[in-house]
Amino acid sequence: MGAFNDMDVHIAEYIQLQIPIIHQIFALNKKTLELSRYDNLTGLMNRGYFNTIFDDRLNFARRDKSIISLIMFDLDGLKIINDNFGHAAGDDYLKHFAHFIESQFRSTDTFARIGGDEFLGIFNTTDPLALKKKLSLLQTLYSEMPIDLEETSFTGSFSYGIATYPEDADTTDGLLTVADIKMYLDKKKIEVYIHRKTMKHNNPQNKAGFNAHVPPSADCLGYLTRTHRRAVTEGYDQPEIALMEHFPSP
Repeated sequence: MGAFNDMDVHIAEYIQLQIPIIHQIFALNKKTLELSRYDNLTGLMNRGYFNTIFDDRLNFARRDKSIISLIMFDLDGLKIINDNFGHAAGDDYLKHFAHFIESQFRSTDTFARIGGDEFLGIFNTTDPLALKKKLSLLQTLYSEMPIDLEETSFTGSFSYGIATYPEDADTTDGLLTVADIKMYLDKKKIEVYIHRKTMKHNNPQNKAGFNAHVPPSADCLGYLTRTHRRAVTEGYDQPEIALMEHFPSP
């Protein structure tokens, strides 16, 4: 008589049939978890997961008496890109920025897309001023990087605001508010220009290139340019925001 009886064989066959189903369930659960935590377009964290991570980092900074910076980014001119070149071009713009900003920092620095053209970043740093200077340089670098599509080439720019614990605020909502105000003030310095780079009507060989301050149109291949470039040697001009100025005591 063998070591296994008929019941053992039936159980083994049943388990064998269930293994692929278990793998499918595991893969589905993994995919569901990813979709609940990460932005499907850029691969960055979504807002819900970012909030969880940031709360943990902030609590650690409180216990460790360390510094943590929260940065709010806004991608300039996304609507112009969508309106002139289509939403596929806008999606490429978002993905291009997400890849760019992640590639410029350490793997321990965390980024999220929180909706539309807005992003957040968490930075554990002992030198907020150095972080500000680096971001100023990255603004210039990004504004000079072409984003090449099939028949379109444009460059973009981003605005940002930085809030640091414990200097600017000591709560998540407070830091978000300060970062949002500073980002808005930075964005006010951005002007959008349309660069008429290539115009294709019935004649695909018609290529007229000139810079013009013209309204957005389907004939214009545009790019965004920063008109107020800031040199690091001139110092950094992100405004100082006192949270209590915006939320006075009753």
